Amino acid sequence: MKPPVIAIWCLVFWCVEAIPTSNMVTERPETDDIFSSISKMEALVHQENAIVNMLDSFLVDAKQRISIIQNYVTTYRQVMSGDLSSSKLVANPVDAYHLLKRLTIDWDVVERVLEAESNSSRNAMNHVLELRETSVFPNSEDLHGAAIALVRLQDTYQLNVTELADGHYNGVDHSKGQVFQSRRDLSGRDCLFMAQHAFADGYYDTALQWAEAALGQFARKGDNYGSELETFRNEVKHFVEFASRVHDDVLERQGPRGINWQTNSHPVDRQFRLGSSEKYNSLAEQQFTPKLYQHQTEDEENEHYERLCRGEKLRSAKIEASLRCRLVTRGHPALLLQPIKVEEQSLDPMILVIHDLITDRQTEILRQLGEPKLATSLHRGGEGKFVRSMIRTSKNAWLQEHENASLPVIRRRMELVTGLIFKAETASEYFQIANYGIGGLYKTHTDNVIHPDVRPEDQDPWNLYVGDRIATLMVYLTNVEAGGATVFPRAGVTCWPRKGSAAFWWNLYKSGEPDLTTRHGACPVLHGSKWVSNKWVRQYDQMLVAKCGLHPLEKFDSLLYTEGFNEKFSIKLNVTTMRSWFHEQLLARAIASAVWTTVLQVPLVLGLKLLFSGYQGLWKSLSLFLHYGSIFSLLMIPLCICGFTFTHLKCYRAEPLVFSTRWAVLKQLSSPSFLLLLAWYFNITGVLMNSYFAMAVPFLGSLSIQCSERQEWCLNESHLFGVFFGCWLGLCEAGDFFFSDRRMVKVPHVQLNIKVAVRSSMSSLIKNSLNVSFKRYVVYVFLYLLFGGFVRSYILAVTRLSMDEPLDAVVTLINIALALRCILIGSACIFTIRLSDLFFQLYQIKPISFPILRLVDETTPLLQEAMSSGTPLLRLWSCRDWSILAEHSAERRSVIFSVSQPGNHPHNWNSVFSAIQPQCLNFISLLKGESKIVKAEKKEMAVPQSPVPYETLTSPIRMRSMALTSPSKVSDSPSLPKSNLQFKIQTKMQEVLENIKKKPIINFLWGELPDAKRRQTFAKAEPIILLIEGLSHFVVASFAEDKFGVVQKDLSEILCMLLDLQAAVELRGPPSGALSKRTEAFTSSPTDVQLKHRLKRAIKSSIYRIVVRFQLHILNVPLPPTQKRMLEQYLEFLVG
Repeated sequence: MKPPVIAIWCLVFWCVEAIPTSNMVTERPETDDIFSSISKMEALVHQENAIVNMLDSFLVDAKQRISIIQNYVTTYRQVMSGDLSSSKLVANPVDAYHLLKRLTIDWDVVERVLEAESNSSRNAMNHVLELRETSVFPNSEDLHGAAIALVRLQDTYQLNVTELADGHYNGVDHSKGQVFQSRRDLSGRDCLFMAQHAFADGYYDTALQWAEAALGQFARKGDNYGSELETFRNEVKHFVEFASRVHDDVLERQGPRGINWQTNSHPVDRQFRLGSSEKYNSLAEQQFTPKLYQHQTEDEENEHYERLCRGEKLRSAKIEASLRCRLVTRGHPALLLQPIKVEEQSLDPMILVIHDLITDRQTEILRQLGEPKLATSLHRGGEGKFVRSMIRTSKNAWLQEHENASLPVIRRRMELVTGLIFKAETASEYFQIANYGIGGLYKTHTDNVIHPDVRPEDQDPWNLYVGDRIATLMVYLTNVEAGGATVFPRAGVTCWPRKGSAAFWWNLYKSGEPDLTTRHGACPVLHGSKWVSNKWVRQYDQMLVAKCGLHPLEKFDSLLYTEGFNEKFSIKLNVTTMRSWFHEQLLARAIASAVWTTVLQVPLVLGLKLLFSGYQGLWKSLSLFLHYGSIFSLLMIPLCICGFTFTHLKCYRAEPLVFSTRWAVLKQLSSPSFLLLLAWYFNITGVLMNSYFAMAVPFLGSLSIQCSERQEWCLNESHLFGVFFGCWLGLCEAGDFFFSDRRMVKVPHVQLNIKVAVRSSMSSLIKNSLNVSFKRYVVYVFLYLLFGGFVRSYILAVTRLSMDEPLDAVVTLINIALALRCILIGSACIFTIRLSDLFFQLYQIKPISFPILRLVDETTPLLQEAMSSGTPLLRLWSCRDWSILAEHSAERRSVIFSVSQPGNHPHNWNSVFSAIQPQCLNFISLLKGESKIVKAEKKEMAVPQSPVPYETLTSPIRMRSMALTSPSKVSDSPSLPKSNLQFKIQTKMQEVLENIKKKPIINFLWGELPDAKRRQTFAKAEPIILLIEGLSHFVVASFAEDKFGVVQKDLSEILCMLLDLQAAVELRGPPSGALSKRTEAFTSSPTDVQLKHRLKRAIKSSIYRIVVRFQLHILNVPLPPTQKRMLEQYLEFLVG
């Protein structure tokens, strides 16, 4: 197919050089044009060929007639040559004869020639008029449209204007660098014509480029213009001056780019440029940043549209890597031998390319059927009416299935592939065939036809009857050499045309609302011809295959994956994916804690060096850091920190450790995990101690030393003593870490910045490290006196070193210098270990914002899914996010307060509340000593009718119906009677077990510790505290923000749950027995005791918070009598 430059020359020929007089112009329908369809342009080529053939025959006949006339004139000139008067001419009889002959016989011949010439010209003109009446000819509008199309092509694909004027240009990326050449270039007048159209359309920068190209063409080919060359040049220069002024004025007042204009980043006038150089430099330096999956302004959307048309990648490599190509059968027998070839272009929104959907023969049938019916395409304007504009430059036609036997076959193939219903007239629209002309495009738009901003009475009744366009299936009927892609600016997707393939996407959410992330556009056709066939699927007939969702923004899955593939696109995240996301988050936070602990080792090592060597020794020893031993010691410190972080990852807990029996304590002490932890800390802390010795106290950093009295190497027992002191510290830290709450991830009362929290904890951490190091050093000295000799003998035997001054007496061990160095270095080890604990704690409690709805393709679990997770730390993260959301985030609360459309169902609130309620009810059951487990279902309570009718009380709360019915009672099935022998055996076994438990040893080991069950119950209270605090804040916020009453309908259940929880805590709260009180009094406030008091405060403050917000309107809520009496206690202070 000819490139756009040749097509424009065809239009120029008809509209400029061969344009007829005004009375010969035939009328043409307003919506009929030629430049918008390559098919119509091809017909013009055939018409021009016929007319040129007619003109050739006309010229042959005209040459013969002109020769006769030329002979007559030549004969006359010969006779009249010289100075010959008329009297002399007629005086000669021969000359007089020739005169009469020329004016009689010869002139008769000339008259017949002139008459024949007139008839021939009239016949030629009549032939042209007949063609104009029987076919469509271009007019000036077509020429202007072609010029604008060429300007847009140059701007969209950033073509070189000079090369384009010479008739050659490059393709885009997917065309593999192919260069296209036209048969004729553009003249200087043509370039000026383009510049004028670009200027009129707001392309001020492009207009200047075309004007420069016009001057270049005049300079290179000036001989072709003759005397008019200077006139043309002056016309271009005047245009450049005027366009430059307008360009600079628009740039100064409105900026470089807008909806209806675009300019360069710098002004043309140098005075403008020098006056505001910083301003224009900043405009030029602005970098483009993709803005995907969110709202885009018209200018931003156009920028994304053009970049995608040029083949640029706007999505991240991670998103691109998640896309797959699949062979799908959908379990259908017809697809087993020929599966569907599916290429995923996007997962959210779901955009697929189905390769080889129809055959080449079927594409040709669609083209042949649609070509005679092509008419100019229209698009929906601002008032909902279909209009014609340059936003959509194409022609289309509509085909019904009865027109050809192949159309039902194609329709059945589409149904088989997509799983949707196409057959009924109300299920899908007719086949639309579209052909794009010179630079044919369709700017970004949506396919839905029911627009929310148009009143229902102004909508098309047929659209309201059959529903909106729920999905689009666009089949490419031709290959396009360059350009012509289908792009989705908000999703960053580009679909290149391929003959027989089809693009599929959803236009609506499951609620029926338009999905604006599927806004798409057709890129201009740079070279070639683009034919497509659209099949739009209507909404209401798909109710059984494309069902409604649970929330307003839930999207459709691809129906191509109904056989085993839809797990990947399911709205709920499966457990495996959730666990992998959790482990990624846990590991990333652990790595961050290890990095910051390592960073703080720099001032610690320098401080130790300064402490033991002073300023002079510090500067002298800096060169020693380049020694291989120092480098090795430096590398070992971060490795040891990584070892501590690995321990945190393996041993962290989300709740405090409470033992029920002494045997459980002994069992834990002998467990392989604890023994491995001891060995792990023993080695790591020894290596860390050795590294600190090597960096800060070099003479203690080596195991061997030169003997004082003889020339041989002796054992440096001070180094051995220090290293084993580090191992002893490791054993103590391992025991303390394993059995204390140091490995528990605690949620702080007040959220602090990590930097602030570390700074505030630093002084207490240093003091505690020094104190602990001193106490453990005292114990270690006595242990070394008892067992140090065995270690010393073994080391001497292995290393074959001599002994100079053994540390085998109290006098030698009471060495102030050695003790001071060991205590300080030991405190550095303890400081590093506990600093690692602190950073791990701070990073693990860093808030995470969980989504309420899954709007984009992501692996983050939903808030309600995380709260119901079986992973304690993930559940703690989500409960804390719920507490923060309920108290501080109005935007996220509004998502939960929303209802589905259609249906007005509070699915978001129901899913969140169904994740909160079972955990609270299970905790109440644990407090009451019950064993029932409440699943994630909403609780039904028997609530009597309020003594005061609901209608008689005025309340600002928008409540739904609160009438609740009591659950039906299910009688227990009768158990089978047991045999007498079986009953006797069970009774005897119970008696034997009771007697064994009364034995002193057995009772001491396996007897339950005081208040163990109570403490174990309150140890699980951290998530409950966060849940009820967040729930109370959410209920309080619903008073003003809950427009649909989604929370107030469950207010009775919430209050009953909080009051039941308060009663259960008060019942279970006090310790049982004097021994329990004494035990609790002498403990240093363990975490479970703190959680018990926090839970009490949280319950009371939550109820008070709700009562204070709702005031006396809380009496409208129907409650059982017991809970109502408890609630009245909170109302007493309001009445007072």
